[in-house]
Amino acid sequence: MPASPEHGARLAAQVAELVADAELVILRRVRDRLAAGMDAPAWAETKLAELQQLRAALTADLAALDADLAVAVNETIRRAYTTGQAIAVGDLDDAGVRPGLPAAQLQSVRTISADVLAIVRGASPVALRAAADAYQEVVARASSSVLLGAQTRVQAAQSALDDLLGRGITGFRDTAGRNWTLESYVEMATRTGAGRAAISGHLDTLAASGQDLFYPIPGPRACPSCDAWAGKVLSISGGTTSVVADGRRVDVTPRDVATADGHLFGPNCRCSTGIYLPGITVPNVERPDPAGYEAGQEQRRLERGVREWKRREVLALTPEAARSARLKVSDWQARVRDHLDAHTDLRRAPRREQIRSAR
Repeated sequence: MPASPEHGARLAAQVAELVADAELVILRRVRDRLAAGMDAPAWAETKLAELQQLRAALTADLAALDADLAVAVNETIRRAYTTGQAIAVGDLDDAGVRPGLPAAQLQSVRTISADVLAIVRGASPVALRAAADAYQEVVARASSSVLLGAQTRVQAAQSALDDLLGRGITGFRDTAGRNWTLESYVEMATRTGAGRAAISGHLDTLAASGQDLFYPIPGPRACPSCDAWAGKVLSISGGTTSVVADGRRVDVTPRDVATADGHLFGPNCRCSTGIYLPGITVPNVERPDPAGYEAGQEQRRLERGVREWKRREVLALTPEAARSARLKVSDWQARVRDHLDAHTDLRRAPRREQIRSAR
């Protein structure tokens, strides 16, 4: 059975839920602080004076999140690594090879966990700044709109809240320049780390069992970082340069060459690894079910729409705004149902329609 970063993706759900819960607390703090005293003549001045209190509360929320993330990330990476090991043991059993135990298991888990935590802990200052900036922007828009007579204060504040926080706390950019929300950014980092751990557990176990060769298997979508390596034979140790299979010479590339600079198994990759046995293994380069993948991605898009309107309901400053958002939630949920009716191989995932879900 191939070991894939997708195995890590399933394990990252716990971390995503932690972050989504914390984000919901932050959004409600901002909303409640803005809603208090909305009818007071000096509302804008009062809100700006309360900014430091809000920042202190958000700082405490994010510090608690960082502590929870340290535990959750370590456990996720450990479980991902052992999942990769279990897959390798199955592969080795099928090949009639006695499995070995990797000597560097603990160090591998610690290294990957530290890499992931360096990313996710760095999200807290960005989240704090984004939430505080959004708060000040809402106050500014509401004040200027009332002065111009364009909208009531509540309408202006509601419009600004929806614009700035309706999709969640934003402002996170990865090394490729892509923008993310807080929950999706942390989930992406954890999912990538967990996928890396699953593959490491797989390859470390193969190596400990005397097997040095593997090959990348394409995922369901185009993957620029991996497609060039699809079906190529790679050496875990880097010490094998070629093998003979069915009477022909097969070139072998060191694993480190393929993985340099994120060229193999990068962020959000869904490709996988398979054991290569000369003369037995025929590397598979077929892309599995690309149409099904696209249908699944459309389901994710519709689920994000449901979550956005649920967030807007949470951010509602008036009962009318909450009712309007609930109607939109129902509309997007109907779109999800229609899509699933048209693609009967897909299954509804209520967790991903909740505002505590990142995917």
